Amino acid sequence: MKKTILLLLLSVFFLSSCLVIKPLELRNVDQIKTNFDATGGEVKFMLHVHNPNSIGVKISKFETRMSLDSMQAGMLAIPQNFRIPRMADVDIPVTMNTTADELVKLFGNGLYMLFGKENPFIMINGSITLRKFIFHRTYTVQYREPVNLKGLKLGK
Repeated sequence: MKKTILLLLLSVFFLSSCLVIKPLELRNVDQIKTNFDATGGEVKFMLHVHNPNSIGVKISKFETRMSLDSMQAGMLAIPQNFRIPRMADVDIPVTMNTTADELVKLFGNGLYMLFGKENPFIMINGSITLRKFIFHRTYTVQYREPVNLKGLKLGK
C-alpha cells in the first residue's frame, strides 16, 4: 500500500514537471458595446486570445480590472470555466459592470476622448489562472490597446 502511494506521488511529481502551461497571448479588444443608465453601466466586448499550448486549457480564475487611460473603469468578468482549445484563436466574451460613481469619474475622460486628438488606451491588468486536469498556473495580465472610437456602439 505504501509503495503504491509512493509510486502515485512520484508519477504526479514527474508529470507536473512535464506539463508546462504557457500564458495566453492577448491579441485585441473588439466589438465594444455599452449600455448606461442612472444606476451604472455595462460594457461588453470580445477579447481575442491565442492559446500557444499544445493542450486545451480552462480559465479557472479571471481577476482583472480595466482602466481607460489612467482612470479605473471596473472589474471584468468572463463565463465560468471558459475552455480554450489547443493552439487556437478564440474570442472571449467579457463583461464589465460599473457603478454611477465610476461613471462620473470617467465622464471627464470621456469628453477628452470625444474632443481630443489622440485616442485613449484600454488597459487590462490583473491575473488569470489556467487549468488542465489537476495542474494550474497563474499569470499576470498586462494588456494595453488604443480605443477605436469609430467602432464603439452606444446603447443596446
